[in-house]
Amino acid sequence: MGSASSSSAKNGKNIDGADSTIPASLLPPLNWEALSSDTVSRSQVLRPSALDLHYYPLDGRPEHGQFINHLQLKIHYYIWYPPCNSSRLRSSCCCHKTSSSNVKSVCKRAGESLFASCEDQQQQQKHGELCDQCKRESVKQSCGIVVLLHGYQSHARFSWLRRWGAPPPVKRDPRIHGYVLHEDLSLLLAANKAQDTVPALGSSLAATTVASATAAQPASEKDDSLEACGSCAGCLGDPQYRGSFVEHLNRLGFVVAAADLESQGLSEGWGGCRGGFREAEDLALDAMQLLHVLRRRMHAVLQEDEGICGKPNAEAGGELGAEGKTQEGGTAEGEKALEAGNTSTEDAILGNTELPVFLIGSSLGGWTAARCVELFRDSAAIRRALPAVASAAAAREGEQQSPEPLEWAAAAPCLRIQGLVLLSAMFDVAMAKAAAMWRYTRPFVQQLAVWAPHVHISKGTHTTKFKTETEHRQRDTLYIQEGTRARTACEILQKAEVPVHPDETAKIKESSCRALLVVHNTLDEQCGIEGALTFFKGVQLQDKTLLAINAIPPEREPGEEQQQGGLLQGKGDTQEHDGIARGSHFEPLHFDKRVSPELQRELQACADCSLNGLDVHHSIASESDGDVVLEKIAQWLQQRAIGAANSAAS
Repeated sequence: MGSASSSSAKNGKNIDGADSTIPASLLPPLNWEALSSDTVSRSQVLRPSALDLHYYPLDGRPEHGQFINHLQLKIHYYIWYPPCNSSRLRSSCCCHKTSSSNVKSVCKRAGESLFASCEDQQQQQKHGELCDQCKRESVKQSCGIVVLLHGYQSHARFSWLRRWGAPPPVKRDPRIHGYVLHEDLSLLLAANKAQDTVPALGSSLAATTVASATAAQPASEKDDSLEACGSCAGCLGDPQYRGSFVEHLNRLGFVVAAADLESQGLSEGWGGCRGGFREAEDLALDAMQLLHVLRRRMHAVLQEDEGICGKPNAEAGGELGAEGKTQEGGTAEGEKALEAGNTSTEDAILGNTELPVFLIGSSLGGWTAARCVELFRDSAAIRRALPAVASAAAAREGEQQSPEPLEWAAAAPCLRIQGLVLLSAMFDVAMAKAAAMWRYTRPFVQQLAVWAPHVHISKGTHTTKFKTETEHRQRDTLYIQEGTRARTACEILQKAEVPVHPDETAKIKESSCRALLVVHNTLDEQCGIEGALTFFKGVQLQDKTLLAINAIPPEREPGEEQQQGGLLQGKGDTQEHDGIARGSHFEPLHFDKRVSPELQRELQACADCSLNGLDVHHSIASESDGDVVLEKIAQWLQQRAIGAANSAAS
């Protein structure tokens, strides 16, 4: 595969040298061993470095890969395969014979799962890398592909794997309608759990909430055997596959893929800098290319010759490593073939598997996912993101007649998705725009964005509502600790609302996206729910759902008691026994001061308001009660995957 542009030679050292503390082998360009290459999608499968295994020992040993995007930058991705149910493979496969002596262990408390489907399973990272045959069987038995996109300054493993934290304090957000003390909630749900049996796979939301509340129970009320040791990788907050949303999806039968967005994690950045990008739309084009890469990768896994089970990829195909060493020449040949127009549409697309694909994005990743789907029918975007598909389509221009754009007709098999899920999507940054810093410095920052785009205009800040989350961000090796760059700030603040414009939402068609799920916290102060609501109303899909977390349900008032989804809903913000008012001088903010009555009525009219009383804010996947929301999303995915399978069978 071809090398990145000359600017990539500077990667790993931004202009102020702030990344000098990160190990060199974890900074792009990555000098990792290539196991196989695909010149059409310009991608490689990689063997992770020993240092990556050292810093992320509990990540479940995903398959690593990278592809060259339209800016000649290498974008890193990961694939977690679901467990294989073949009895023959279970008895003879290398994955169950590999010694785990070199894998860091995690204590019982830190390894405890919040998802019922993961409770009785061993940690996948103890089995080592999957062999080709195991991957092939996993893909054959899977029910779909879930693609995860993370938020700004984070990376895929930090955002989507589980990070254990100490139980939250008894205080909860006083603005949450129906909130109760963590300790009271734990006692109630522990009593409910004692009366019910542990749910099996596909458990109800109420049962999952029981597990969530039990995990939040103070350590003094738990069995001493579950005490965190305080020194293992899990207790220190390392991202771990065990008990994560990724493992939960694997147990449901999904292949899970994730990518580090441009300039974040292990991916290269524009100008050789971390935490910055030239245009926000570049991220959407990368997501389009990722879908193509994954389709081809799944096809390659299914089509690989039968090898000897028990050997990792590098041993089963010894010449693949050598192919990676000549990656520059290989890509040059592939690009010449594309320029000559001798790549057929079938060869360019390849991998048109019947597996439904679901695209999930959080925060900036949510913006990226939505914009990606809106660009599916954009011929210029397809030519930039998928040059192989565009070249093949152009070569057959006179052979097919279609009312759709020529490029979309060719790219549809690899771009079409079954569902789009947006978590706290970055559609509304009105509060950031209203800040005095932006109002008074906007002209100056816009000039910096042109003449000095990589200059930091703010200091790095990682203070969040949750203390443990703040500590994890400061400790993580790849989490970006610096502030926002001038060009990136302008792109975020000026382009955030682009996907919600009526002309853009109208581009999302049933033929390219079958279902939509928008999840947003009503009290989100980082990205307001108003933008998510506008996007939801603008998308004309029959199957669409808006899940408004902590919204007041219809015909309910903040002072009423209710019980929903297994959560005890106490009285409103003025309760005398609430954790904030008791023993604290903090003045609770009333719900109506943040969410106007008009917005409340609008949400009640078109949103599912059943999830309230949850201690979440913006980064739902990694926050206190986020697992309750993730379980709801997993159920939504499973239902659509079953529907897709039934439609294909009929």
